[in-house]
Amino acid sequence: MSRERPGGRQGERIEAVDQYRGLAIVLMVIANHLADIASAPDVGLTPIDLIAPFFIFAIGLTCGPSCRGRTAISFAGGSP
Repeated sequence: MSRERPGGRQGERIEAVDQYRGLAIVLMVIANHLADIASAPDVGLTPIDLIAPFFIFAIGLTCGPSCRGRTAISFAGGSP
């Protein structure tokens, strides 16, 4: 979804970040499903332990641009 920003510029999504985030979610769902099937005892490091940080990284990639955009709207007198 694209929104009008101050100065007439519309919000642009970074497609690579969206694809990365989607891949991380798909991998988490698959790993969670496999963990339910295997029901192995805790051995310390699981596939979910390796995949979940990828999603957290994707969140970090989008926090900066999102906060800057909301701050610019807020200072321009608009509503987010």
